[in-house]
Amino acid sequence: EVDEDRRTLRRHGNGYGGYLAGRAAERARRVREYEEWRNELARYTALADTHIDRFSAIPRKAPAAFSGAGAFRARSRAHGAMSRVRAARERVARLTAHPVPAPPEPLRFRADLAGGGAPVDLVDVRVEGRLRLDALHLDAGERLLVTGPNGAGKSTLLKVLAGELAPDGGFVDAPARVGLLRQETAPPTDPRTVAEAFGADRDPDRADALLALGLFAARDLGTPVRHLSVGQRRKLELARLVTSPADLLLLDEPTNHLAPGLVEEIEAALAAYRGTLVVVSHDRRLREDFRGRVLALAPEAALTS
Repeated sequence: EVDEDRRTLRRHGNGYGGYLAGRAAERARRVREYEEWRNELARYTALADTHIDRFSAIPRKAPAAFSGAGAFRARSRAHGAMSRVRAARERVARLTAHPVPAPPEPLRFRADLAGGGAPVDLVDVRVEGRLRLDALHLDAGERLLVTGPNGAGKSTLLKVLAGELAPDGGFVDAPARVGLLRQETAPPTDPRTVAEAFGADRDPDRADALLALGLFAARDLGTPVRHLSVGQRRKLELARLVTSPADLLLLDEPTNHLAPGLVEEIEAALAAYRGTLVVVSHDRRLREDFRGRVLALAPEAALTS
């Protein structure tokens, strides 16, 4: 596995299962190290604050009536408090200067099915030369895998469901909040930076949300989209999708151009998704593991099984 940050290679034994086990162990290690750093920072910060309060209550000079021993005891307590405050502050400074990054948040597709959600209905939908579909009904929360050869109208169907393409005839009813992951990524001529394309250039919260996913590093935010690889442009589209709730999720070849580890994360996120899902995929493994209905499209015809 190529470590993008360290520019190194990591080897995992025991085949693909060993690779998945290694990734899980690495994530557990990162979570543990981050929690240990947070706890230590909180402990030393509280320690410094507590000793500051105690030190402020100790007189800086003993009263003249004090005996030498009493003055010595007061001064010793003050010196002890000062040293503990100094040590705690130094530790806080070191921890703050060398933070342990938080592990990426697990990907999560969100839906708000208040009132049971909205169904999907298509009746006698036609896009000349590209798609003909007599009828399709999906209950809220239902899952559909669309298959068929190239040119059968799979991507066209998703664009119709997303409201990006008006059919030449027929009736379409879909939820208002739709998320579409296109097969085509952003054009390589896009002059915007990653931050601008994601809307994070004017909103720090958007930047934090993007970085928390682990799909991009802070140094990537200023990179022009046209300089990104196909896989990176794909991750930018994915980031938009997981940070915006959608009651109908449309995924066109979601595993294309992505590393196996990220594909695993997407599949786990889809398993937990509560909204209506429509997937177009040639991925053999995804199709074998899919649990839901299948719509097989053919040019100028549609068969449902």
